[in-house]
Amino acid sequence: MPHTSLNGVLRVAGRTPQAALTEARHRLDGVPRVWWVGPDSDADTADGLVFLGAVEVALLPIMTVVIEAAADAPTPAGLHIAETTDVDAFVRAYARVSGIPAEGVAVTIDREKAFTGDGTVIRLAGHLDDGRIGRASARR
Repeated sequence: MPHTSLNGVLRVAGRTPQAALTEARHRLDGVPRVWWVGPDSDADTADGLVFLGAVEVALLPIMTVVIEAAADAPTPAGLHIAETTDVDAFVRAYARVSGIPAEGVAVTIDREKAFTGDGTVIRLAGHLDDGRIGRASARR
C-alpha cells in the first residue's frame, strides 16, 4: 500500500533482529514502510535494528487505558459508537484523515478484508443516525 504506517512490522517474537529484518525486507520490498518498536517488542529489538543500520525517525505517543479504568463519557447527539462490518465505508472514513492517497484506498480495503475475523481485530466507528460512518472534516 502506498502508506507507510500501513506497511510495517509491529513486533518480533522469538526471532533475532537480523532474521526479522531479512523477512521484513523481503515482504515489504517496494513499499514505504516503518518498524514500530514499543513496550511489547522483544527487549533487544531497537538496539538490534540500530546495530543493523536502522535509524530512529520519530517517537510517537500512544494512548492506552486499562479497560476497567475507562470512564464513561457522553456521546454527542446523533452519533453511536459501534462495531462495524462495512469494511469499505470504514476504510473510506479513515483514509483521508490518515493521509492515504485516493489511489491507495482500494488496496487498503483489500488489506482490511484480509484480516481473518477471528476476534483479534475489532473495528469501532462512529455511526450517524442515518447509519453512515461519520467522517472527520477539516475547515480551512
